[in-house]
Amino acid sequence: MRIKTLLISILLFNLNQLSSQLQQSKIQITHIANPANAQSLKKSVSTQKPPATSNNALNTQQENRLIELRNFSDNGIFDGTRNIRIVLPPDYYKSKERYRVIYFFDGKRVLSGPQNDKDKMSADFYHDELLKEGLIYPAILVAMHDNGHRTKDLTPTKGQLSDESGGDLEKYYGFISRVLKPHIDSTFRTMKAAKFTGIAGHSYGGLAAAWLAWMHPETFGMAGCMSPALWWDNKLLLGKMANEKYTKSKSRYWIMSSDVNMPDMWNEARLAAHFLKEKGWKEDQNLAYTHVYGGLHDIPSCNSQMRNMLYFFLRKKKPAFVSASIKNVLETTTEPIDIESLGENACLLLDLQYTNGYRTNAISPAYSVENTEIAFMDDNITGAISPRSAGITNLQMSSGKARASIKIKSFDYNNHENYPLSETTNKVAIDGKLNDWDHLKYSYSSKTDTCKRYRFDLKYDDKFLYIAVKVFDRSVSLDSTDGYKKRDRIVIFCDARKEPVRSLNRGLSPWTKFLQIGISPGRTIQEMQLERKEPFGKTLPEELQAVSITDNDGYITEVAIPISYIKSQQGENWDGIRLNMYQKDVNEKEDSNNRYYWRPDWKRAENISGSGSFKRLQNL
Repeated sequence: MRIKTLLISILLFNLNQLSSQLQQSKIQITHIANPANAQSLKKSVSTQKPPATSNNALNTQQENRLIELRNFSDNGIFDGTRNIRIVLPPDYYKSKERYRVIYFFDGKRVLSGPQNDKDKMSADFYHDELLKEGLIYPAILVAMHDNGHRTKDLTPTKGQLSDESGGDLEKYYGFISRVLKPHIDSTFRTMKAAKFTGIAGHSYGGLAAAWLAWMHPETFGMAGCMSPALWWDNKLLLGKMANEKYTKSKSRYWIMSSDVNMPDMWNEARLAAHFLKEKGWKEDQNLAYTHVYGGLHDIPSCNSQMRNMLYFFLRKKKPAFVSASIKNVLETTTEPIDIESLGENACLLLDLQYTNGYRTNAISPAYSVENTEIAFMDDNITGAISPRSAGITNLQMSSGKARASIKIKSFDYNNHENYPLSETTNKVAIDGKLNDWDHLKYSYSSKTDTCKRYRFDLKYDDKFLYIAVKVFDRSVSLDSTDGYKKRDRIVIFCDARKEPVRSLNRGLSPWTKFLQIGISPGRTIQEMQLERKEPFGKTLPEELQAVSITDNDGYITEVAIPISYIKSQQGENWDGIRLNMYQKDVNEKEDSNNRYYWRPDWKRAENISGSGSFKRLQNL
């Protein structure tokens, strides 16, 4: 009996020793295979005693802050397994405290470690920097990797893109809310309530964060929306923010706008902030907006504002207001602000500086222009400044106790080339022939290659605006093996917006602001190619007609743009359009692909305000 008791005691001791060793080894593991099923990890991380303070122990402690869950299972409710990276606060193992949690989409681009990497968001770096300064409450950061079909995962509806359908965001939410968050909350010491839980992302990820906070404030009480793709599905979420009655709890929103190449992106971000403010959100309490001056729609822009975002969500107390200034979206330093040189970038923001390096921009500030005969501001949401006549005037902006002023230099937008646009009473057939055209008045000839030339003309009736182009080229490339990339082509730009907006056009956002019509010729109508699908799901007007047919010395292109489209931009009494075009010439032998513009490319510095403007004769 004694021997039996002794054997049992030895066995129990060995089992306890083995259990203790396993418990300690689990703490050192940073790569966990499918930890959704490794429930023993919960106790090891939650109850670990503070480590020793030797240098080796401190190094181990720092390493243990990063936990990677490889092939984390979604339990069959989404799209399989994915990798998750978790960064714990520096004092996690020393403390019994519970922590806020922020979840990030696009996990591969979120964390950088102890050094700032501007090609990543560097959320962990800025978190630790703010912690050292004593400005924020510590948080657990969760970076969720994508599975290779990002558009589908991060968009709430199918949308209108031709290359990949969207619409799985609610399934992604199910994975986070029913699998990942419960696992994080049960494994680590977290503050589970929605007001302590954030969701953040960039572009589609910014859209996803904004959507989930709007639709599911019971789960996410903080939303970091970095250059969000709010254009998705005809601005579906913006429409909800503008028109829906909102009775749910108000999550905290931090909205960042960026990208000097896409004004729609930053204008839609501002609109989102404006609509939230109208719905009752309070600036600098549960709503903040900031613009990245001169920034692109990229990760470095997110990096530049990550400290501000984390500070807004995790701060211990509000920073004190320091100063205000007016800046344009490019943050040009010269004054006065030159409307003509900036074009579509002549948009002004009230910049607000606070203590601790924190900054935001005022949402829908009040404004006044000293002399509105020189310039005017269309609205205080976009901050767009438009010209009326040449001169300099002052503009003031204010929000609460913040006030600032700046000088504006304007110009006379009517003082540019205006070509007559004649009405025709004769029927025009879109057939790739010039039988309906007496003479093509306008021409282009390359200064460097006189063989590159074309002529064109335009006229209108009550149904269509007609454009005919004759290209002289004895070696027309019709190679369609790579879509239209190896084919010769005429691309026509038609801006039908009201003045002075169209004169300020610098070629930004063609998929929403003006028509970009690309036509590749063919020997027959069946062989020609018209690109009806433009970037980001925009399509050309359904009634638009186009044909491009080769002839003995080049090819002829004819286009008919519906007048209904022009009226939709300007109203019944439309006064004209702004036009540009280029001939794309492909030379396979020389491996060249050249563009020959009629007027300077709107995107280039050589762009001339109002160049290529055509006025209806009755309005001249």
